[in-house]
Amino acid sequence: MDDGVTIIAGIPIPSTSPIFLAVVGFHVLLGMVCTVTGVVAMTSTKGRGQHSNFGTIYYWCLSGVFVTAVGLSVVRWSATKQPHTLMISIA
Repeated sequence: MDDGVTIIAGIPIPSTSPIFLAVVGFHVLLGMVCTVTGVVAMTSTKGRGQHSNFGTIYYWCLSGVFVTAVGLSVVRWSATKQPHTLMISIA
């Protein structure tokens, strides 16, 4: 940690706040769950059962990714002084 930056696995994260870092970790975890459940939902036979169950998990985890991305963008808004930060996270 140097100058308000935390480096995790070689990736600089612009904060040393444990709460911010926990939200980033949760955001990444949700993204990984989205990837796995999305692939399972896409490759399974459509209909009730595995496809719809994994599709539901994917949907709610993706909603969580969106909420955490917006929250992280809003928290860092004044520090970055870049109004496009929120738009990048929404896109």
